[in-house]
Amino acid sequence: MSKNKNVTKIVLVILLIAFAIRLFGINQPLFDDERDYLTGIYAQNQFGLNPVVSHPPLGSWFFELIGYTFGTSIWIFRLS
Repeated sequence: MSKNKNVTKIVLVILLIAFAIRLFGINQPLFDDERDYLTGIYAQNQFGLNPVVSHPPLGSWFFELIGYTFGTSIWIFRLS
């Protein structure tokens, strides 16, 4: 029982450190791939595919849903 508690504590510490690292650079300028996904939200064809980024459509659809729901702020896409 004690071993499970230690493992849980270690996992929580790792998650908190990862979240803090992610939040540290959240307002930095967009990288090329991030900008392409943001542009692709508004540039989809009639089939819902993103002509800007050549990836499977599920990622584009996910970012489109996030963009239309919460807006197109940098920090929203970095958290998603």
